[in-house]
Amino acid sequence: AIFTEEDIPQLGKNYLTARGLNVGINAYTTVIQRYALGGLFRLLQESIGKPHSCDSSSLKTVQNLFHQGVASWDKVSKKHWSGVSWPLLPWEEESHNDPVNLLKHQMRVLALEIFSVAGPDNTSSGSFMQVCVKCLKTFIILETSHAKQVLKSKQRDDKRGKVTVPGYVAAHVKAEDDPVVRFAQSRSFEVVAECYKLIETLSSLENRSRL
Repeated sequence: AIFTEEDIPQLGKNYLTARGLNVGINAYTTVIQRYALGGLFRLLQESIGKPHSCDSSSLKTVQNLFHQGVASWDKVSKKHWSGVSWPLLPWEEESHNDPVNLLKHQMRVLALEIFSVAGPDNTSSGSFMQVCVKCLKTFIILETSHAKQVLKSKQRDDKRGKVTVPGYVAAHVKAEDDPVVRFAQSRSFEVVAECYKLIETLSSLENRSRL
């Protein structure tokens, strides 16, 4: 299928294939969910990621903030969406230098994405700890995929550069040695390792709560 201005007015004189539409939806979904899950990850790190704070009461803080996110969207009426806008530059966003508001926004976004992230079965019938475990497992997949995509992007640039830009090889480092690629891989390893620790902690708390 091909979409034109008649289907999507914003396209103007351009056209959009169904494949292109799905690629775009998947890309935005991945970025949005990674952003929201990053907030949950940081919140869990601060609440139960440290030995002295590893108890179910600490998890209540996370749960309350998440529920606040759900409640905040429930209060949004259709008239609010008609005036949706965003700043021209990222640092003009109100939450840019405000970690508290940033975290609240991440939780609101996660509330919207929770069925897609954790699955309807886990979200509807599972405990909050089980939902968190599922979220972390999804975050692991997204973080690992992101690091691979960064490498793949640089490798693609290198392949094109070699045949189109004279002296490209001499002026550029290999993808595997690129500092951005190495940073993405290093961060991915650290986040994944920390996620597994949090999953183990959450599973332990879940087992204790059943006793």
